[in-house]
Amino acid sequence: MAWNSLQNAYIAIYDTSQHSAEYGDRMALWLWLTDSSNNDNFPISVAGWDDSFILRPVYPELASANLTICNRLLVAVCEVSPGTTLDFEATSVGDRSNLDVFVHFVRGGVDEVVVPLQWHDASKVYYGEYTFYASDLGSWAVTWRVMDVNRNEDNFSVESVSQVQVIDDVSPTETGFEILPSELASDSWWLSGEWRSSEYDDTEGWVNVSGPNGFNHREISHWAAERTLGTSPPMSLSVQVWSKATERVS
Repeated sequence: MAWNSLQNAYIAIYDTSQHSAEYGDRMALWLWLTDSSNNDNFPISVAGWDDSFILRPVYPELASANLTICNRLLVAVCEVSPGTTLDFEATSVGDRSNLDVFVHFVRGGVDEVVVPLQWHDASKVYYGEYTFYASDLGSWAVTWRVMDVNRNEDNFSVESVSQVQVIDDVSPTETGFEILPSELASDSWWLSGEWRSSEYDDTEGWVNVSGPNGFNHREISHWAAERTLGTSPPMSLSVQVWSKATERVS
C-alpha cells in the first residue's frame, strides 16, 4: 500500500481479473502495519481480519448471439419455410461456461417455444437448433435469455434478429395431365392429373370442366402429405366426366 497525501490514506489496488469469470466468494482483508521504528501490528490469528468484501462472478450477459440458416434475412426479420432448421450460437461476457442460455419464440403472445443451448467447451460457444414446421406458420418474436441459476440472476435481451416468420411460399407444380376416353360409355372421359408440392403441405387439387349450355362441374380430390424427409411423392387426381347430353356427372 502507498500513502496518498490527497486522501490522507494508504491505498492499494487489487486486480480481480486474476480470477475466472465464474469465481465468486467472500474475501477477507488482513492488514500488517509496520512503522519507521519497526513497530509491528499484525493480525493475531486467521480470524483477525479487518474487513471483508464479496467478489461476484461476471454478471450473466451475452457478448454475441447469432441466429442463422434463414431463407431470407430482411434487416431484423428472418424468413424461413416449413422444415427449415435454424442454428443458434451465443457467447457470454467473460466466456462463462456455467450459465443456462435459452432462445424464446413467442407467436401472438400465446404460443411459446423455448430452445435450450448447450455449452461447447472447445469453441467456447453455447449452441442449439430448432426446426419449424407447417403448424408453426406465422410470425414469432425472438428473445434471448441467459441465467445464473445459483445466484438467481436472469437477463433477457433482443438481438439483431428480433423476429422469425415461417412462410410457405412453395407453389404446387403440375407434372402431368391426361384426357382419356372412358371404357364405360362413349360420351364420357377420364381426366387424370399429377402434381408435386411441399412435403409439409396438406394439399387439395381439383379439375373444373365447363362447356356449352352453361355446363360447369368441379371435381375435388384431397391428398394429405405425410411429413417425412425427402421429396414428397406425386399427388394424383382422376375423375370421370360425362357429357351434358346425358346429364350425368361422377
